[in-house]
Amino acid sequence: MNRVRLAGCIVALMVLQSCSWVGLRSIKTPTTVDIARQELSLIDNHLTLMHDITSGNYQQQVDLFADVVSQREQDASARNRFREALLLITSGHPNSDSGRGYAELTTILEQSQDLTGLERNLARVILNETENVMILEARNFELRTTLSDSQIVLDQKDNFDRKSLSQARKELESAHQEIDVLEVELAQARAKLDAIKRIEVTSE
Repeated sequence: MNRVRLAGCIVALMVLQSCSWVGLRSIKTPTTVDIARQELSLIDNHLTLMHDITSGNYQQQVDLFADVVSQREQDASARNRFREALLLITSGHPNSDSGRGYAELTTILEQSQDLTGLERNLARVILNETENVMILEARNFELRTTLSDSQIVLDQKDNFDRKSLSQARKELESAHQEIDVLEVELAQARAKLDAIKRIEVTSE
């Protein structure tokens, strides 16, 4: 079995979102240990999938996504739908669709009880971080629209009164400042999502 960095996984999940966790130290019976190892193995597979979809070349990414979709079409189990949603919500490949992935992952989490506790925790972490990115991106879009509108006013200053021009300059400066802050926050939020797929999960 691959060596696991169990601590890394636990820390990442707990830092990104508060969740309950029963550590291996509290597990006494062999049967429960086996179940815990199976759950960790599933998480390892999911994280590896998210990593692989952004690691290969274009054709490898397309083929991997097609394989996961095919598995879901043959067996529309919660886990196969979960894996497809994970790929959709992962940026950096041709079939990435964060909005659709977010919606599907939310639906699976709300309607299915077939996922393990760790899978559900992973889903919550990814949804939370993806939502943060989507909110920041939406605000960034709004600000850039304001930026464009204000610049149009300034470029056509002969057609506007002094008050309108003054307001446009203020909006332009404010938008520039907020965009600078948002770009930093967006980079940090995207880095958190990228960090999730690089977690190595193992158990012995």
